Amino acid sequence: MNQRNLIMTITYIIAFLVVILLPACNGTLTTTPVETRMPVGTPCLTPDQVPAKPEFVTDAQLAIKSDDSLIFSLAADRLARQGYIVILEAKLSGCIGVKPIPDGVVLPKQDEPPARPWWQFF
Repeated sequence: MNQRNLIMTITYIIAFLVVILLPACNGTLTTTPVETRMPVGTPCLTPDQVPAKPEFVTDAQLAIKSDDSLIFSLAADRLARQGYIVILEAKLSGCIGVKPIPDGVVLPKQDEPPARPWWQFF
């Protein structure tokens, strides 16, 4: 009887360990959900709001031109490219809410007081 009780006890211990440890083997431990917030970029322009890219002169077209027509083509290409860049900057600055500063404009430094007229010194 003693040996039979020992075998039964060992059997119950093995069964208990199998019941307890077997669910841990499948790797589906429950975790609490954690809320994570991260910025997601969204396009501010729809495809129909993007300006159409003008036709620029290709290298093959420039290679067959004479000197005077080459200069005129490059000048026209530069003007078209500048106009396209201005339109793109205007549209994209509206996306981020920043107005571009025109060339030649010097902004005062924030830590300097504004300059007083000469007559206020007397």
